[in-house]
Amino acid sequence: MNYYYYNDNWQVLCEYDDAGTPRRWFAYGNYVDEVLIMSVNSSPIYSYFKYYVHDHLYSPVALTNSAGR
Repeated sequence: MNYYYYNDNWQVLCEYDDAGTPRRWFAYGNYVDEVLIMSVNSSPIYSYFKYYVHDHLYSPVALTNSAGR
């Protein structure tokens, strides 16, 4: 089971697993649905970032890694 923490705009800020370990956190831009970055903690020693690509309406259209893939 996962636990989700929201801010006042109903945006998911962080996702925790049963052990209380943060698995994913999110950073937002100026708009409610403008997610900029997702940090994924896949293990205690390894994490990586996913970057959201938006169209002209600020809707997410793709996810990339730090290499742009």
